Amino acid sequence: MEDLAQLILFKLCKKHGRALVRLTKEQVAFLKSLPWRGNIRELHNTLERALIFSMEGEPLQLDYQPSLSVGNQPKGGIQVGGPHTLEEIERAHIEATLARLESIEDVSHALGINPSTLWRKRKTYEEQPQAGVFPRPMQKSESRPRSDETMH
Repeated sequence: MEDLAQLILFKLCKKHGRALVRLTKEQVAFLKSLPWRGNIRELHNTLERALIFSMEGEPLQLDYQPSLSVGNQPKGGIQVGGPHTLEEIERAHIEATLARLESIEDVSHALGINPSTLWRKRKTYEEQPQAGVFPRPMQKSESRPRSDETMH
């Protein structure tokens, strides 16, 4: 189990452009104590969620949530019913993508939103900081897109 979990975590770090993370003995013991009804897919989802919601350089916060039954799980394997609001999840996803990619154009394309929408959301985040999260300040090269700019 330990080797499998670490292998999955290494692949996830590469996928999300994060520094390699090693599981602690306590984290491995916690993972071993859980009833893995969804087997590898559920382990993968748990580790990916922990990686996405963790800050770079900080320990992973493993908060296991049993998966929904197959009939109730939305397409794409997204876990629902957790403690986070949709707005919090969206913000975390946007901030993780901003940290991973170079340009606003790349980020907006990866998120499937217009650059002006991304700019507006980032402006809102700067005005309403999340506890413990300090958004990256906008650079001059990231100035507000013109209204005639559209995504392709």
